[in-house]
Amino acid sequence: SYAARQAYVSQRMLLVEQSLRMEQKLRRGAVLPVDGTACHQGATKQELLKALLALPGAKLHYFFFLDPSTGGVSRVLEEREVVARILGEESEKKG
Repeated sequence: SYAARQAYVSQRMLLVEQSLRMEQKLRRGAVLPVDGTACHQGATKQELLKALLALPGAKLHYFFFLDPSTGGVSRVLEEREVVARILGEESEKKG
């Protein structure tokens, strides 16, 4: 079970790398489909990881964090920034 989950996470990380390559193409002027996911402002690392693992791999993806008091978007992160946030929190706990 653990090995299967690890393989799944590895596969999703490869898709994130693919998304980063697509982002580079976008910066060069290529047209890419973009998608977004709404998250509540206090989303936990586990909630973000669950949302990240459910993403389709062929799009540049953004996370919109919603402020429940106003209903508006408080900040927007790219998929790679969410991954860095998740992995950064992991390395802080180990270090």
